[in-house]
Amino acid sequence: MTPFSLFFAVAVLLLAVELLVLQFSVFWVAFFGLGALVAAVAVHFFPGLDWGGTTAVFVAASAVICLILFKPLQKWQSGPAAAAGNDAIGQKVSVLKTVALGSAGQVQWSGTDWRAELAEGESDEIQEGASAEIVALSGITLFIKSSS
Repeated sequence: MTPFSLFFAVAVLLLAVELLVLQFSVFWVAFFGLGALVAAVAVHFFPGLDWGGTTAVFVAASAVICLILFKPLQKWQSGPAAAAGNDAIGQKVSVLKTVALGSAGQVQWSGTDWRAELAEGESDEIQEGASAEIVALSGITLFIKSSS
């Protein structure tokens, strides 16, 4: 396996995991994926780079990407979510794991399992198998209330 093929495969894998699984909840995976992509491109344009040189490019590129993108992405992620027009609000969900005050559970909405917490002002736990309603969301957490 050449340095190009390894670092390109690592880049594709890490970026796919960040986009499809983590959904930009963890930036570090994307940062290292971009670093691996830079290393693959570098070894493609400079075929004289050996494994050590390509690894050095990967480490340096990942570090620079982390330094440049961490603060802006952290600010973007922690900013207020535009939930007002979100189609999730008001939708019914099926509770897969009991949701209680101070204890997150799990619900299924739109064919996917989601982390769920009780909505503000709710105190009664919602049992597994019950139906609930989404009242808010933040990141990848749905805030629900009983739909009785």
